[in-house]
Amino acid sequence: MAVITDTARGRTLTAAQLALSIMRNFKADKAPKGFPISQIVNLFKPSSERSDSDRNDRMKTRTDNDDWRVLCVEGMWFQDLWTYDFRRTEMCVIPYGTQEGEISFCAYNTGVGWRQIIENMHQTATLAEWHKTQGRHEIFAKGKRVQLKTTQHHLSLPVIQTTSGSGCCSDNPALLEKDKEILEAVRKP
Repeated sequence: MAVITDTARGRTLTAAQLALSIMRNFKADKAPKGFPISQIVNLFKPSSERSDSDRNDRMKTRTDNDDWRVLCVEGMWFQDLWTYDFRRTEMCVIPYGTQEGEISFCAYNTGVGWRQIIENMHQTATLAEWHKTQGRHEIFAKGKRVQLKTTQHHLSLPVIQTTSGSGCCSDNPALLEKDKEILEAVRKP
């Protein structure tokens, strides 16, 4: 589908390419009962008419008489430090605007920690600090105020909160000795 729309050969040729592709790949014996080949063409028309159509266009129908729709299920691969793929990050086409400039979605939201770094650089207060100084806002459900038992917590994130305030996990007492050696080796020039 992407190849057909990206070649931008005009409406008639695009429709012909779409029809040929469908006829070449459609297997009537595997199709649901009552699903004619003509119906599949109608399913692809909204997203094939414009090269700038998005996934939401695929779920629309031409008329109310169309019984079938396309449900597009897509997955996204979130990486951590052990499965980090630089090539995948380079190919990311979703830009995020931050105070430090533009960064790709894949780099910002993966295990390397760019989100935490940028958010910590520009945060004015943690949520806990804000609640201590400004108080909590009221929470409502079904028009009634919800009473919260407590706002106290004992969660400590070593990457964000350290004894020296450096924002690094190297002075975390729970860190294994082997991990400390690796961190020190990385820091040496």
